[in-house]
Amino acid sequence: MKTAGEQPPVAVLILNYNGMRFLPDCLASLAEYTSPLTHIYLIDNGSTDASVSWTKDRHPTVRIIENTQNLGFGPAYDPVIRELHEYKYLVLLNNDTVVKRDWLTTLIRTAEGDERIAACGSKILMMHNRSLIDHAGGLYTWIGAGLDIGKWTEDCGEASSEKETGFGCGASLLLRRTAYMGVGGFDTSYKMYHEDVDLCWRLRMAGYSVVHVPSSVVYHHGGGIIHQGTDRHPARTLYSQKNRLANILKNMPAELIPSALTISTMYDLIRIVRLVGLGRRNVVRAIFQGYLETFASLGGLLLKRRRFRSRKGVMDGRTKPFLASLRHSTIAYWSMVQSQRVTCKTGKNLSRH
Repeated sequence: MKTAGEQPPVAVLILNYNGMRFLPDCLASLAEYTSPLTHIYLIDNGSTDASVSWTKDRHPTVRIIENTQNLGFGPAYDPVIRELHEYKYLVLLNNDTVVKRDWLTTLIRTAEGDERIAACGSKILMMHNRSLIDHAGGLYTWIGAGLDIGKWTEDCGEASSEKETGFGCGASLLLRRTAYMGVGGFDTSYKMYHEDVDLCWRLRMAGYSVVHVPSSVVYHHGGGIIHQGTDRHPARTLYSQKNRLANILKNMPAELIPSALTISTMYDLIRIVRLVGLGRRNVVRAIFQGYLETFASLGGLLLKRRRFRSRKGVMDGRTKPFLASLRHSTIAYWSMVQSQRVTCKTGKNLSRH
């Protein structure tokens, strides 16, 4: 393990939109558990609360990048990552998180062990109950979304050894900048949701590794920027719908696309029946709008697919081991539905992804 003096250049990038209620705890944990050699950036997406002025006053060493409007996730992160060429690694961190001791050093140590490692994700536990897992690695699904391994289950103190995974959650994700640039970075047409899945999917196709690092622990509120209850918010549903369909069309192996689109349609029919019964017709409209907007952008999506696959060394087969089974995906979906029932009863929001 390298000493602090040998730590490679690292920037922690915190995306913020009206996050005043979260930033004090987040920045306090970073101040305690990061080296002075690590630079912290706050990327503000046009906040209207006091979060920027408070940060300037209380944490003057934090470097602030101010956007005039809410650009979303990928469109806000991507230009900053491209600009910060002096850093070997950049770490994406949600503003509604608190990091644990050695959170960053273990990510760096893992990445330094193999230059083919392009991304390292933390184990993310839920803030309201720190024994519950939010994310312990991720798989791709037949509907183009990401499946958070272990979500809503008890953290039983899994072994601290790293493991290959399909994707790391963008709430706490270390990226090797050269690899990020090598696959084209975030698809900035994804305003929010599933952009971490898309990026890691492409990294794997390009021959890089994505590693889950369970000894790097982060606590996460979930739903900090926008209410994220499953199929309860039309905007969330629209963005999620478009992006997961885009993931199928861009990233799924060609021979699996017909099956994936069939499964996706069946999934949506089940959702629609459930949502109509719950009286959420605005969310149903968002599902159909997602299909319409995806169809309108079909040519562009297929062009992106073709261009990426024309790169030297890109292979579909590298991602198939990380495609979740239908059984696993179905169990995860119903667990998600059950979690929302608990949310409605307790008033707590338990989901992120």
